[in-house]
Amino acid sequence: MLELKQLRYLQAVYRYKNFTRASEVCFVSQPAISAAVTALEKELDVKLVNRSPKRVDFTIEGEKFMFYVDRILNGVQDAENAMQAYSEAGNNKLHLGVSPTLATQLLPQIYQTFLSKWPKASVYIREGSQKVQMKLLDTEMMDLVYNALPEKIDSTKYQVIPITKVEIRLIMSPDHPLAKYDKISFDMLRGVPMAMLNDTAFIRQVMDAEFDRHGIIPNIVSFHEQIICMFNMVKMANFVSCVNADPGCETSSLTDDSLIYRPFEEPVYFRVGYLMKSGRRLPRIAEELIEFTKDYAKREGIYYE
Repeated sequence: MLELKQLRYLQAVYRYKNFTRASEVCFVSQPAISAAVTALEKELDVKLVNRSPKRVDFTIEGEKFMFYVDRILNGVQDAENAMQAYSEAGNNKLHLGVSPTLATQLLPQIYQTFLSKWPKASVYIREGSQKVQMKLLDTEMMDLVYNALPEKIDSTKYQVIPITKVEIRLIMSPDHPLAKYDKISFDMLRGVPMAMLNDTAFIRQVMDAEFDRHGIIPNIVSFHEQIICMFNMVKMANFVSCVNADPGCETSSLTDDSLIYRPFEEPVYFRVGYLMKSGRRLPRIAEELIEFTKDYAKREGIYYE
């Protein structure tokens, strides 16, 4: 009879094409991996793997068998996830991804209000970019993500729940030549030295699209991983930058009198909300957090579908 442990070991060998790497990932010895594969071949009376000192190749029969192995193990994982969602422990546990700049208004509400109704909850929060957190959703290392929402989304992979929208504005020193204007057009930014976040940041992707739409090649002379470093460059070098400017965003709390905001003539917005993996059953705490966030956004007058 086939054993799930054997199938998992075989799947690791197939993924890495290497017995040593498979043993490391499965936290067992290499002989244990080899014995499991040999046992499967004996059970099935089919050769699954061609072994050589340099590499591992699957036979035609092995390739066909892996199709069923993946279906079996995925089905087992789905069943485990579904049952965990029904259990008390599963319903009280949440792995939540958040944006470092878009959740500063929400996080205090979660800890001070929402979690007071979940005394047994175990909530694990991880900050990160939208791209990184979507990959964590793919591998189910994250239940739910609160971050910027992509303009285009593969609905077969992800489900989105919009909560609000955020405006992007320019930030600069009060003595910058553009500071005398109440609103800034994209054409006014031609040739202006700018400091921007790296292209892994969603706001940078939005602005790149806007610059392209307006036929502008931005003069970006300073690229940054951290917002605070970008702000310092704006102050020291008298550059211009783009930030989230809505109340509650981290960038609002970081600014002081040495920096000012200026909106665009054509306002630039992006949506913010929850992302989850399509078809995955969420723990009850996650479902209630979504409803709590919607209600909070409506009370604050910032709800936007």
